[in-house]
Amino acid sequence: MGTGDMRTAHMGSQHDDTSIEAIFAQHAERTALRQRSGPEVTDMSFGELWDRASALAAALGETVSAGDRIAVLGTATADAVTLDLAAWILGAVSVPLQASAPVGTLQRIVEETTPVWIAATAEQAATARAVAEASGDGIRTMLLDTGTGTGTALTLDALVARGAGLPGASPWHPAPGDDPLALLLYTSGSTGTPKGAMYTRSMVERMWHAMRTYPAMGPDASTPAHDGSDDAADAIVGYAYLPMSHLTNVGADVLGLVITMLPTKGPDAY
Repeated sequence: MGTGDMRTAHMGSQHDDTSIEAIFAQHAERTALRQRSGPEVTDMSFGELWDRASALAAALGETVSAGDRIAVLGTATADAVTLDLAAWILGAVSVPLQASAPVGTLQRIVEETTPVWIAATAEQAATARAVAEASGDGIRTMLLDTGTGTGTALTLDALVARGAGLPGASPWHPAPGDDPLALLLYTSGSTGTPKGAMYTRSMVERMWHAMRTYPAMGPDASTPAHDGSDDAADAIVGYAYLPMSHLTNVGADVLGLVITMLPTKGPDAY
């Protein structure tokens, strides 16, 4: 279901529907992600992000069922956010992995979580393949932030292109009374063996909506920007120098903020 369909479906009830898809429809024209790579800046709107995640979900739906785990290894980038949202649409469980963790630690986490996919940025691709091959469970791998022309390696862009030609699936919702797992966050292991914290779907939703209580995040909010404009989406920009496995990085887009993705270890590079 694209954002155009979502806007029609939620017409007249945007302020009552607090589902994730309704929030994305509500903010469809606003900038959601602003990715920096050196001097280059690329913006993506909420509508574009949802459409891209929906296409990815359509392609992944051939191999992913609700409750399956999808692991991500690398830095916080637009592709990683797209995959996280696609997992949500499918009812899959996101498992962010520590990019700095030793291969042995990653293998133990993968053995414990049994993901069906491991996605990795280019610098982590070899590690992801090694971990997937060592598991012996036929885990599929994909590359993030690398475009479609990378030889035999399957990329997120290629999956998005494939999914764009497939029938779109409606976002998955659990049966009434069910509260399945949605997110597994592992500790760094700096004080011992990494331990996984389990977050159910309702817990993640409550976290997102708790963040949205910021007064400028209402559907008709207007906050003066630094340049004198009244566009709240451009006035409020979030910067986070956090690993993929940090809770604050998960689901920040439902805030209605512009989230600037800086795929480095800190602000010094910029």
